[in-house]
Amino acid sequence: MAKKSISAVDAELIRSALKTAIYEDKLPESEWRDQAIKLIQVFTGSNTTVDPKLLDWILRK
Repeated sequence: MAKKSISAVDAELIRSALKTAIYEDKLPESEWRDQAIKLIQVFTGSNTTVDPKLLDWILRK
């Protein structure tokens, strides 16, 4: 079942997973956005468009 919303804790978990993937896989910055979108979609179980504000928050340095 797809999740309709993401809590603050969920967003922190996704952000942490992204940081880990960046470090472990040595992802170039040009791939961060696509990786974040994939993580959000996997977490929510949905391939719908990701909220740009959530994406920007997850990607902030």
